[in-house]
Amino acid sequence: MRCAMVFLGVCLLLAALPAGALAGSPLWTHSVPSEITGLSLTPDGSYVLTGGDRLCLLAGNGTPLWQEWTAGLTACSADGRLIAGAAGPSLTLFGRDAAVIWRRDLPSAAVALALFPDGKRVVAADRFGKVYFYDADGTLRATADTRGDPDDGVEALSGIRDVALSGKGEYVAIISTRGLFYYTGAGRSLWALEDSLTGGTAVAVSGTGNEIAAASDASVRLLNRTGATLWTHRCPRPVTALAIAQDGSRVVFGLQDNTLTCFDREGGAVWTFAAGGWIRDVAVSQDGSRVLAGSMDGRAYLLDGAGRLLDTYALNGWVNHVALTADGTTGVVASLHEVIRVSTTAVTPSSTLVTPSPRREPLPRR
Repeated sequence: MRCAMVFLGVCLLLAALPAGALAGSPLWTHSVPSEITGLSLTPDGSYVLTGGDRLCLLAGNGTPLWQEWTAGLTACSADGRLIAGAAGPSLTLFGRDAAVIWRRDLPSAAVALALFPDGKRVVAADRFGKVYFYDADGTLRATADTRGDPDDGVEALSGIRDVALSGKGEYVAIISTRGLFYYTGAGRSLWALEDSLTGGTAVAVSGTGNEIAAASDASVRLLNRTGATLWTHRCPRPVTALAIAQDGSRVVFGLQDNTLTCFDREGGAVWTFAAGGWIRDVAVSQDGSRVLAGSMDGRAYLLDGAGRLLDTYALNGWVNHVALTADGTTGVVASLHEVIRVSTTAVTPSSTLVTPSPRREPLPRR
């Protein structure tokens, strides 16, 4: 009788899982001894980079190339030729062979990092709210300060949360507790929203830089390149993950209520998907046809552009990082100690339903 009850419980549990939840089979799996703190995938899928107590570079087929150095924050050039890493206040540019090209010390620990796709510039932000633009040879090109007037006391402090680049690095977006800041790739300030957009948590930029998605604990907002707000969606729970398609057609975000939602450029809700835990990270293909999300329930969810579940992948522990190639045909997923490679092409949509959210009317453009 006890065995029968256990069997029944397992059956009920499996029935409650999303369709296709047990179908995912990774192309390869790689275990990492230290905790993974960052994940990068080159646009063509040729290289995979993980950050942590040991930087680890893998070939696209899962073959480990090297495991050296330490970097909590990492970024990789589009061709995998250059790698930027930050450990505390130390900022380093590495070659593909793990050789150190140059190293610079910031005034305080780095909290955000980006490397231009062509490798020509590194952008790093420190915990004091300053942003540094370095050329590929290690020359400091420009410095920006997101802090306010010192006379404002605590209100002047700026805790930078995220940095994002346009497709070729022509534009750089920085979001902090004080607002959203937009720069040219050379570090020249274009505009800043310091009063109407505070408490920022994440930012994403389209390929052209014409669309900027910004998230806070209370909302997701889409802006154009001049800083004008196109639409705002008020969220019932804090935003935990954010991504934008390179063509700007889709904005995808996760909330603490376990939902993953997609909006279009005009502010219309396209679909909402319910995962089994908070969404920790999300990636979207260039045209929005594939979405890959990692959840605290230990699963990665693969969806198509209509929000239909294509596959799920089970890992050991929270799925903290995901990445897709530009064409969306393959991706990588990471938990604390495990990286898997997945294919997004040999799958068909399941019958999992998506729930459209109410359409948000665009705000008047400034």
